[in-house]
Amino acid sequence: MRKVFKLFVLVLCFSLLTTLLCGCGGGKLDGKWVIEHEDDLSDPNYRYFPSHMELFSDGSGTFYIPYYREASIEWSAENGRLKVSNSIVYDFTYDYSISGKTLTLTFDDVSISYVKE
Repeated sequence: MRKVFKLFVLVLCFSLLTTLLCGCGGGKLDGKWVIEHEDDLSDPNYRYFPSHMELFSDGSGTFYIPYYREASIEWSAENGRLKVSNSIVYDFTYDYSISGKTLTLTFDDVSISYVKE
């Protein structure tokens, strides 16, 4: 009986730990993000970055890229890479990092920051 209880507690702890760790990943990217410095978008190096975006936990969302238009997207994040498939012309893969409420995207060695609303 004691072994069954220990096994139960071990499985419960493992399940709880797995749930907590899985919840830490993409959840930080969910939400509305707006560009920190609007002036950056006047530079052609930033033409592949959205001015604002909304990412939903189900992997859908919207992007507004000034050089193109607003688009519905599908996104996923893994190992510091944000992959975005959209209805515009291109699919994008950005490197990303989050610090507090600031998201930094990097594409072709160019970085831009966003703040979470």
